Amino acid sequence: MISSKDSWGELLVHNKQELFFGDVKIIVEDGVFTPDPSLSYSASVIIQNLPLLNGLRVADVGTGTGIIAIFAAKQGAREVVATDVSGVAIENAQVNVIANNVVDRVKILKTNLLDDVQGKFDLICANLPILDELWETQGVKTEATIEVFLKEAKMSLNLGGQIYLSWGSFAEKKDIIEDLFKKHGYDFRSVTTEQLGHVWYLYILYRTS
Repeated sequence: MISSKDSWGELLVHNKQELFFGDVKIIVEDGVFTPDPSLSYSASVIIQNLPLLNGLRVADVGTGTGIIAIFAAKQGAREVVATDVSGVAIENAQVNVIANNVVDRVKILKTNLLDDVQGKFDLICANLPILDELWETQGVKTEATIEVFLKEAKMSLNLGGQIYLSWGSFAEKKDIIEDLFKKHGYDFRSVTTEQLGHVWYLYILYRTS
């Protein structure tokens, strides 16, 4: 989730930014996690591996700027439900969804993870906190957050559905996270890429029970 230790704080505390991902332009407000690929590849590893989603229902958990939700809609999803616990992120995502002309297919909800989210999904994307040193300042515990997410996502996933979850080698908890997948009844595989001096993992999870 970060290129170097000196840059950790820039992921959340930064000037207002404009970022371009192909033909998608987003604004990143101060206090909202930036998907800037020169700092973090956790959003990009999901975006770059999204399949065609024609007619599918998708959730984007921890949406931040809304970037993954926007790409899911542009990949053909019939509905995307984007959630975040941060009010600033929710407002930021709404601006970006409108600016990218996908407001008819993206619904943004202020909630923690999948709390009170109705219905089931064919794909659940999650760009969740990875680095303890960054997120502990926000009162967030990374392992606990992922475990709660895995429990909720299992109940929200259609049969045959998948979860896309990003991770980074710098967090040094790969084995712990993979054990959580097994504990909660998921099969999984990973797609890896090397960027910013780290290995970035896209975990693709499947329900086994």
